Amino acid sequence: MDQTDIRIMNILQQDCKTPMRKIGRQVGLTAPAVSERIAQLRESGAIRAFCAKLDFAAAGKKLAAYIMVNVPPEFYARFCAFTKENTAITEHHHIIGPYNALLKIYVADSQELERQLSEIRKFGMSQTAMVLKTYFDQKPLPGSF
Repeated sequence: MDQTDIRIMNILQQDCKTPMRKIGRQVGLTAPAVSERIAQLRESGAIRAFCAKLDFAAAGKKLAAYIMVNVPPEFYARFCAFTKENTAITEHHHIIGPYNALLKIYVADSQELERQLSEIRKFGMSQTAMVLKTYFDQKPLPGSF
């Protein structure tokens, strides 16, 4: 992977529907060359998917929170199935430290958060941090410009 690949990925990260010709002009390649590089990046796994970036608040999910959970090892597989099925939970990370799971959740209001926390606490102790403001949620790969 070279600097051109990184620049292409950063352009796609901002808008995955950017036309190949426009990307080519920005990185100094032809549209077919850009298409080939993107295909190679997908094949290597550097680009996993092309997706829409959702605004949960605009969709009625105005509260965001991070929840750390300490799930006993014997219940972790069941916990993983629960988090995968729970549509309010948008991220699940297995972590190390006093807690072994970090979740990101979007809910409409504090009552929904309370209901979700009641379900999550069936698996172990938890600690919740509410998001007040997001300054950024994605950055370009370093070394790109």
